[in-house]
Amino acid sequence: DLHVNGAQLTCYRTENTATTKFTSIVQQYTSIVVKADIRSVGATDFLLRAPNEVTVTKEQEISFLESVNASSRSVMICAFLNDELAGNCQLSSVDRKKVAHVGEIALAIRKPYWGLGLGTVFMREMEETAKGLGITRLELEVIEGNERAMSLYAKCGFQTYALRSDAFCLSGGKFVNGILMEKRL
Repeated sequence: DLHVNGAQLTCYRTENTATTKFTSIVQQYTSIVVKADIRSVGATDFLLRAPNEVTVTKEQEISFLESVNASSRSVMICAFLNDELAGNCQLSSVDRKKVAHVGEIALAIRKPYWGLGLGTVFMREMEETAKGLGITRLELEVIEGNERAMSLYAKCGFQTYALRSDAFCLSGGKFVNGILMEKRL
């Protein structure tokens, strides 16, 4: 357990095990994720899904978490501040010889928890996890205009290596680029 700005930060990570602790975490996490109000809390144009596209059932979310937990090449960390879901991040890599050295990072922090240093904690944990898996290159994609995320990633050593033109359509129909970033470990 850590503290972020004086608040208790509890991080749970998938560990390729089927334990009572993991079952408890899944129940707590899914009960938060599938609530209707999660769709509007902290919604921004920088998430990959619009609020009305969050239609996952509890069973689907449990199945997804179990698949991450069973994988030897994926890790998810869920962070709770004072028993409230603050955010999560995931590292994924495939077990194919030609690309096993590459890991993809996805990160989401709920808006009420922005600016507390949680992104830095997540990125540090993902990098250490990646090194433990033999990953030597991390990749991520960020939606153009997400300056907060771009600043975090640059602070953590990521560099832009490509653009995907008009990769995302924001609310209101505005198209923006996807910025591909990488870090060599």
